[in-house]
Amino acid sequence: MKKICKIALTMLLCSLSTPVWADDVTANLMVYKARAQYDANDFEAQERAFELFYDAYSEADSYDLRKQISDELCIIYQNYKQFVNNHMPPYLDDYTSSKASFYQKLAKYNDARGMRLYAIHLIMTKNDAEGLDLMVRAANGGDAAAAFYMARICKRGLLGCTANADTAYKWLKLSAENGFAPAWEKLSAIHWDGDSNWNANWNQNYAITCLDKAIELYSAFTLWNASKNEQLTIYIKSLKHIKSHMESFVGYATGSIIADFYPTFLALRLSFYSENETGLRYRAYYIGEAMEEYGRSYHIDATQHLDLSLIPIRLCSIEDYSGFAIPKYTDGGVHFQINVDAEDLPYITDERSRWLREIKLNKIIAHEMAHCYFFSRYSYISDKKILEGQATNAEYAFANYTYFVGGLTAENFANMITTEYAGYFRWYRSHCLKADGGTNWEVIDSYERTASPYGQGGSNRTIVAGPDGVFETPLFFD
Repeated sequence: MKKICKIALTMLLCSLSTPVWADDVTANLMVYKARAQYDANDFEAQERAFELFYDAYSEADSYDLRKQISDELCIIYQNYKQFVNNHMPPYLDDYTSSKASFYQKLAKYNDARGMRLYAIHLIMTKNDAEGLDLMVRAANGGDAAAAFYMARICKRGLLGCTANADTAYKWLKLSAENGFAPAWEKLSAIHWDGDSNWNANWNQNYAITCLDKAIELYSAFTLWNASKNEQLTIYIKSLKHIKSHMESFVGYATGSIIADFYPTFLALRLSFYSENETGLRYRAYYIGEAMEEYGRSYHIDATQHLDLSLIPIRLCSIEDYSGFAIPKYTDGGVHFQINVDAEDLPYITDERSRWLREIKLNKIIAHEMAHCYFFSRYSYISDKKILEGQATNAEYAFANYTYFVGGLTAENFANMITTEYAGYFRWYRSHCLKADGGTNWEVIDSYERTASPYGQGGSNRTIVAGPDGVFETPLFFD
């Protein structure tokens, strides 16, 4: 403890910039205020006390008072750090903008968690270089969530980093080894899939081992909020569902169910959720997450993020359609509703029909979400060859990567859908794609200019809540 306090004091002396010295009265008043509100069982009270003691140190004039404040600050810090470890699940330890000043002080106190949270603040306020440097320091300092952030940054090539799958994987492994449940979960997914985006080998048994560790770490906490705890319980149950399916598929020739079929981690995850409206909403979040991560593959890379908490997803009977996305344009904005007709799905009689029903239901959601992405930027195009061509190609990408690990050919997919929609699918591929297989958005913009009354191209509209209001975001998508 003494060694830690000395280090912390040294860090403080080095990090404080040109302090304005006052007499000890001001510093003592801050100390008294901090002591009066300190509560060892309350996050907010501990954080306020830490900030006051930190500021009091810079105000103190005499060496004796500064030494006293430093010693007490060290004790408060150690108690707070232990309280966080005992009561804050690392996977829910999120940044709060109103606490930026506290995070900055915690970071200057050489706390890895504070570095990560203040790094997020810097990145969000566009100070990317300093934020990235601080995130690296946090990750190397043992903060598992920071290492997880670094894995995502390196994989996607964000904040000026060059995309590098091997470096991303090393950060992911470090995050897992430091006890971060989402990192173990991600390792499970990429090894189950043999995900080339991470240069990960296909290893079903290791994937199960990783998922076991994730379940163990998620289960280590009981959350303070009853609703959140219920969601966590359901989430853990979903992971156990995935694990059960993994165990049943190890060494099993899944191509005997459907030709070239292999259910990815996402496919197993989606199969946990029901076909009621709550289940459809969960499915949509996971499908949207995959679509946005690989936006070019899903033909939505020129469009904007969809806030699904603003979009109703309803079960209803739809004549002639399995799903329908309805945009309603307002002055400068747009709101949506997605309708799904679950009655227009294969009946379940065996394992094959069960998966065929799963595939079709989730393809419908991906298709209608693709429409919403498109409509959020292009409000004048009405040509079905473009509208349905884009959505069917997004649907194809979803089916291909989620259920066939890239082995579903475009022609085989075309044979899975109606003749009319197969025509739209092929037309779009012939007229609107670039050589890399992604959408040529210059072509789409030219169609928008032709269709619009003033010759303007695509322009993002603000997505707003409709008459149904705002829906609760699932816990793990906050």
